[in-house]
Amino acid sequence: MKKALLTFSIMMIILFAFGQQKYDSIFAFGTYQYDWALIKRNELYGFITKERYEIVKPKYTKISRFGEYQHEWALIEKDGLYGFITEEGYEIVKPKYTKISKFGEYQYNWALVEKDGLYGFITEEGYEIVKPKYTKISKFGEYQYNWALVEKDGFYGFITEDGFEIVKPKYTKISKFGEYQHNWALIEKDGLYGFISKEGYEIVKPQYESFIKGEAIEGIINGKKVEISE
Repeated sequence: MKKALLTFSIMMIILFAFGQQKYDSIFAFGTYQYDWALIKRNELYGFITKERYEIVKPKYTKISRFGEYQHEWALIEKDGLYGFITEEGYEIVKPKYTKISKFGEYQYNWALVEKDGLYGFITEEGYEIVKPKYTKISKFGEYQYNWALVEKDGFYGFITEDGFEIVKPKYTKISKFGEYQHNWALIEKDGLYGFISKEGYEIVKPQYESFIKGEAIEGIINGKKVEISE
């Protein structure tokens, strides 16, 4: 027991001396990660192990606690941009986003990310499943099950829960499904109206000046004139 304590004390003394030469501060071991200590040099943070190995170089302006956003990940900040490191010290998501939301707020195991004022998603594996290219992304399921309304350059469309752009953002307005016709959504483009189906297909092209709820509506489907009513 005494021998173990002596060995540990010697190791701490060596580590302290080593740290004083290289770092402005060494914080308590185990506070962030077992057998790791947060280090600070020139106002930047990283980690060392008890074996004096610099597992994470001090290059981040901020490191959050592991597990706050994702199990075994820690949020990092560098030059005002955010990413993640793993419990092994690997930079799983490079700090390139101006904002990262919590996982699961929009889609299970996805986190909303912002870059240059545009939004997308990363997965729990750190993969950019939806590139940040939309000015706005609504919650999944608000318009259609497992779809999310997206806005780009003032136009609207939809993405699926797999990140696929099922309806390209080209409409100035999309109404809720079922408001005019079961499983259809009213769309507007260039001041004209039409419909898309629940599969994302443009079933009535935007060519009409208006549609009135509750009244018979004329449409063209596959070259045939039909009546659409609730």
